[in-house]
Amino acid sequence: MDNALGFTLGAVGTTTSVTANPAIVEEGTTTTLTAAVTPQHGSNGVAAGDVRFEVDGVLLGVAPVGANGRASIPYTAPLLDNRDPVTQTVRARYLGDAPRFAASGWTTNTVRIDPEPKSEVTSTVGLTATRGLVENGQLPVTLDVAVDTSSGTDLPEGTKVEILRDGVVVDTIAVNGVAATYTDHLDADVAEETVYRYTARLLESETYDTIYRGAESDPVDVTLAAETAPEVTVAVDPASVLVGRAVDVTASMTAGGEPLPAGAEVIIRANGRDIGTVTTDDDGSATLADHVFTTPGDKTIEAVFEGALIDGMYYLPVTSAPATLTVESLPEVDSGTTIELQTEATAGDEVTITATVSRLDGRELTDAGTDDLGSVWFFSDGEAIGSAPVTIDPETGEATAVFTHRFGERGEYRMTADYSGASGSDEVIAPSETASATVVTVTTSEIVIEEPGPPEPDPIMVGSLDLGSVTDALGEEGLSSLTGMFGGN
Repeated sequence: MDNALGFTLGAVGTTTSVTANPAIVEEGTTTTLTAAVTPQHGSNGVAAGDVRFEVDGVLLGVAPVGANGRASIPYTAPLLDNRDPVTQTVRARYLGDAPRFAASGWTTNTVRIDPEPKSEVTSTVGLTATRGLVENGQLPVTLDVAVDTSSGTDLPEGTKVEILRDGVVVDTIAVNGVAATYTDHLDADVAEETVYRYTARLLESETYDTIYRGAESDPVDVTLAAETAPEVTVAVDPASVLVGRAVDVTASMTAGGEPLPAGAEVIIRANGRDIGTVTTDDDGSATLADHVFTTPGDKTIEAVFEGALIDGMYYLPVTSAPATLTVESLPEVDSGTTIELQTEATAGDEVTITATVSRLDGRELTDAGTDDLGSVWFFSDGEAIGSAPVTIDPETGEATAVFTHRFGERGEYRMTADYSGASGSDEVIAPSETASATVVTVTTSEIVIEEPGPPEPDPIMVGSLDLGSVTDALGEEGLSSLTGMFGGN
């Protein structure tokens, strides 16, 4: 009997480690959990069995160990309740591969879940500076900030913008929507030209899910200089003019009895309405030339200088004393209108109506200074039937309007005409109308239809007969019968 010694080797212990790749994830995205299983002794690696994965104590799943001794499983991070990051505990445990490898204990690690990144809105900042009027030695400068966001939306409530003068913050103000306004005050009494440079700096702000990035405007300069009050006068040449005639309006500017340097812009106003802007020359004068007024009446003409910095000197705003221009209406000439047409007509036939227009002073219509001589409307029993332009008849030289009309029914029609008048460059020709109506009698056409009678018999033409031949052919009885048909004896 052989002596045999038998024994059973115990399963080899194992160790498990777990990692997450990536270990920091954004909410709603996926990371991979990987467990590495190694034997505690021996040279044989673990290549079988399963690994159990849990997240915060909740089973995620079981994955098999591969030939490389690793088991992996995907994990999708949950959405967060707020924007605070959350750290979760992940753990893994090898379940063993009997009889070779024993199960391992739990191994842990962590995964950090960050909120979704905030969206970003960029902006551009615009800045404008408007000078006010000096009061108590202070010049108010109104700074208007306009923000253009990349999203096209307003900035959130609480957004601030810093106002900087020469690089130093003078105030921080709230933005309302995409706009903000600030008024700075400068000492207006300066001995020499002084330049102040303004910028607006938009401060970064955030909401729950959006970051509004900061931005800064381009600089805007405000220049102060020694001030002086200029004088401005205005003159009109001629002082009286017809409607449609050109006039010259001249403004002259001086300061201390000397002409202003060239380049001052002056507004010319008539009855409170701007009619032009002119720029002074070296003599301090500027002319609005050949201006035409189209309405009659007295015009109050003013020259307005709104203030400007010229050659290091600030010239204050000033308005001239008014000048008066009288614009007269064009003279009106009376006209007369007559019509000529046939007084008897047949229904359906064309009737030509000729209106002759003349000036009552005996001159020609064209002397008014216009090629448009107006038109004539024609009326039948007070109802308009059409119009025609007034033209000069090349043969007679008369001003006429010719219209063709068809009368549809018989009767008497009272024909009249109205002349529209005409406006020329020299005169206005007044409208006129015919002094009385011309009566046209319209009748229907007469067509005679003869009544039909009984038809007449066709005559039988006997002509010249050779009775001897007839007797030979018909005999005595036949000839006697034929003679009886024609009434012979």
